[in-house]
Amino acid sequence: MANYTLLKPFICLSGILICSASCAVSKNKPATVAAPQKTAKAVTPPPYQPSRTKEWELKHTKLDLTFDFAQRTASGHAVLQMHPYFYNSDSIVLDAVGMQIDAVETMPVSLLDSYHYDNERLHIKLKQTVKKEDLLNIHIKYTARPYTVKEGGTDAIRSDKGLFFINTRLEEPQKPMQIWTQGETQANSKWFPTFDSPNFKTTLDLTMHVPDTLVTLSNGLLKTSIKEANGMRADRWVQDIPFAPYLAMMAVGDFAVQKDTWKGKEVAYYVPKAYGPYARNIFNHTPEMMQFFSDKLGVPYPWDKYSQVVGYNYVSGAMENVTASLFGSFNLKNDRELADAPNDFIVAHELFHQWFGDYVTCESWGQLTVNESFADYSEYLWTEYKYGPNRAEEIWQNAMNRYLSQAAKNDPSLVRYHYQSAGEMFDRVSYNKGGRTLHYLRNLLGDEAFFAGLKEYLTQHKLSTAEATDLRLAFEKVSGKDWKWFFDEWYFRAGHPKLELQYLYDNVAQQMNVVVKQKQSDSIGLYHMPLKAQLISDMGTKTIDWMVTEREQVFTYSYVNGKAPVFVPDAMHWLPGEIKVLKPSATDVITILQKSPSYISKRNALTDFLNNNPDATQRNTILKDALADTISQVRLYALKDIDLSTKADAAAFTAMVAALAENDPSNKVRAAAFYLLTKVYDTKYTAMYEQAIASPSYIVAGSALMALYAQNHKLAYDHAVSLKASDPRDQLLYVSYMVLAKEGRSEDYPYLQEKIVHNYDGVRSTLITHFGTYLLQSRDLETYTRGLAFLRKIQNLNEGANKEGINQLLKELDKNLDNYIKLNTSSDGTELARKKKALLQ
Repeated sequence: MANYTLLKPFICLSGILICSASCAVSKNKPATVAAPQKTAKAVTPPPYQPSRTKEWELKHTKLDLTFDFAQRTASGHAVLQMHPYFYNSDSIVLDAVGMQIDAVETMPVSLLDSYHYDNERLHIKLKQTVKKEDLLNIHIKYTARPYTVKEGGTDAIRSDKGLFFINTRLEEPQKPMQIWTQGETQANSKWFPTFDSPNFKTTLDLTMHVPDTLVTLSNGLLKTSIKEANGMRADRWVQDIPFAPYLAMMAVGDFAVQKDTWKGKEVAYYVPKAYGPYARNIFNHTPEMMQFFSDKLGVPYPWDKYSQVVGYNYVSGAMENVTASLFGSFNLKNDRELADAPNDFIVAHELFHQWFGDYVTCESWGQLTVNESFADYSEYLWTEYKYGPNRAEEIWQNAMNRYLSQAAKNDPSLVRYHYQSAGEMFDRVSYNKGGRTLHYLRNLLGDEAFFAGLKEYLTQHKLSTAEATDLRLAFEKVSGKDWKWFFDEWYFRAGHPKLELQYLYDNVAQQMNVVVKQKQSDSIGLYHMPLKAQLISDMGTKTIDWMVTEREQVFTYSYVNGKAPVFVPDAMHWLPGEIKVLKPSATDVITILQKSPSYISKRNALTDFLNNNPDATQRNTILKDALADTISQVRLYALKDIDLSTKADAAAFTAMVAALAENDPSNKVRAAAFYLLTKVYDTKYTAMYEQAIASPSYIVAGSALMALYAQNHKLAYDHAVSLKASDPRDQLLYVSYMVLAKEGRSEDYPYLQEKIVHNYDGVRSTLITHFGTYLLQSRDLETYTRGLAFLRKIQNLNEGANKEGINQLLKELDKNLDNYIKLNTSSDGTELARKKKALLQ
C-alpha cells in the first residue's frame, strides 16, 4: 500500500505552539512545603499481538455476488473449502462483519450442528470432529451491508468499510459510478466470510453479476463473461495461485481499458472514460518495470496478469491487490500534468508489492515492514535505474525527511510485537525508515549479495509468509556472514542514531581531528555503524572507511602544505539517522558545492551552514553558488532559504531568482522561483509572468499567474477569465480559480460551481476551500445564497474529507464575517455581512 500524504497547493495551516515553563525554588527564599503530588497513573503498555492461530487451513474461496446499487449491499453465496490445520476440530470461527447471514451448510455431507452470528464472527459447530485429512466445504448465503457498520479508519487507510459504492445512487449525474474494495488490513471480511489475517492463504473464484454496460476487474484471469436477462452480465474471475485474503479485490465501473503485454501476460489499465487517452501514460513504464524488477530479483513476475485501476473517493494512496492494484484518483492526469509529476513512483511501489507482500506476505501486521519497506525502496531502485543518481538521492532524502518528521514524535522499532491496532503499523517507520534500512544493508552486503539474498528470501517463502528474521537468514545464507547485530539494531530497536561532528585543526602538526559523538539517548543505546566518508582536497576526492561505534570518537587525518581536506561524513548516504556538523566553514561548504557530485552531500552542507547563523556576506555567497549549481535539486533547495519580502534578500537575489524563473531547465525550479517573486513588486517582470502563464507546464504557469496576481490583480483576473475556456488543470487550475474567487464577481459563479461539480476527491477539496473565499468576497446576496445551498448539497454527499472540510469552511466563514462586522465602518458592507451571517445559521 502506498501511504501518500497529498498536499494541497497554496493552502497554509497555522500551527499553535504550546509552551510550558518550569519553575525552581530560589535558594535565597525560605523553603516552602510542597503540595501533595498526585500519583502518576501507570501507563498500560500496548498488548502483545501474536500471529493469528491457524486452527483451519483455508484452501479455496468461491464467491457469487449480486449488487444492490441503491441500498449499497451485496448478496452473496460463499463456498469456503478448508481442513483442520493440524489438530482435529469440531468448530469454525470465521470473520464476517456487519452481514446478514441467511443460511449456512456443509457439503458434501451435512456436518452442521448449529451456528450463531454476533455481527463480527460466524461461529459454526459441527456434529463431529474433522481430521486434518478431511476437506470440508462451508456454504454461506449472506448479504454484505458495509454501510450499516460503524466506520473506523486510520491516517493511512481512512475507512474500513471494505466494500465501497461510489455514486451508485446517482447523487451526482456527471460523476462515474463505481464499486471497489479495500481489504487491508482486515476489511475484506465485510464483503465475504473468511479468515481475515495475513497468515492465511486462499485461491479465489469470484463471479460478479453487473449491468452489461459496466466493466469488472478482480484477481486473476477473466474466465467467462456471460450475458444474462434484464441487461445483466456475469463475469467470472479466477485466481488459482493462493494469496492472503486481504489482497482479494473487485472493481466495477464504466472504465476505459487499455492493454499492453509483458512476456505474453496481459498488462491492463482501467481508468474512467474521460482519461482513456492517457491511460498508458498514467501507468507509464509498467512493462519496463516488470522486466527491471524481474531481472533485479532473479524471480520473474509471479502472477498470470497485472492490472491497474483508478477509483474515485479512494480511502488511501493505492493498494497492491494480487494481480490488480487499485489507485486513488490523484493519479488521474493528462499528459501536461504527467510531464510535471509522473506516476512512476507509486506505480513502482505497488508493482514491487506483487513480490513483497503478495508473493511473500508478512506473517503478522507487526512484521509489516517486510511488505512496505521493499515497496518504499522500489521507488529508489526504479529512479536510480531510470533517472540517475541525483533523482534517486532526491527520493532517498524526501523519504528520510518523512521518517524524521514522524520520529520527532514517535519512533518505534521496525518490527513490533506490541501495538494497539494493526493500523498503527502503517507509519513512516515501516515505510520510509524501512526503505532506508534496506538501502544501508544493500551497501554493506554489496549489490550481488543483496539481490541474491532477496532471491533466496522470495524463493524460500514463495506463496507463504515470512518475518524479518527470515530475511536475515536469507542474507546470512547467501553471504556467509552474521547479520544479527544489524537486525538487532535496525529492526528490533526503537529510535535512530544522531551524530554530532566537529572539525578541529592543528596546523602545527598538520592534522585534522574529526570529533564524532553519538547523541541519541542512553535508552536507545549505541549503534555500530560501518560507513563511508570522503576527504576532498587539491589532490582530488578520496573515499575512506569510517566506522562509528563509540559514544565519542576522534578520527585523525593528516594533511600537507597547511591545507586541510574537507571531510564529508556518510558520503555514500547509507545511514538512516541524523548527522549534524557543528560550525562548518564557508570554505568547506563552497568546496563541497563545487566538487561533490552528490545532491545530498551538497544539501547537508547547506543545511549545517545555514543553521549556524552565518553572517550575511557568507550566506549570500553560499546561496548564490547553490543557485548556480548544476544539480536542479540543489537549486530548488537553495530557493527555500530565500525570502524576497526582506530588503536584504530582495537586493541580493531578485535578479538571480528572476533569471531562474525565466530560463531554468527544471520546471520545479522555475515554479519555485515564480512563487518567490510574489513578494516582489516590479512591473519589469510583468511580461515574463504573462509569457509564463502560457507555459506547457501547469506548475510553472500556475506560479507565474500567482506572481502576476501579487503585482496586478486586474491583469491576473483578466488572464484567469481567459483561461476558463482552456480547461486548466493542476496548479494552473488552483491559482486561476483562487484569483477568480478573490474577486467575488457574480458572473464567475457558474464557472466556479461547475469546476467543483466536475472534479472530485483532493481536487474538489482544494477548490471548495477557494470557493469559501468567493462566498466571503461576494457582494451579491443572491449569489451568496446559491453558493451556500450548493456547498450544503456537496456536504450531504457524505464524502468524508469534503464533509469535514465544508464544516470547517463554514465555521471560518462565520468567524470572518464576525470580524468584518466588528471592524468595518461602511454601513452597506456591515449590513451585507450581517445578512450573510444570518444565512449561515
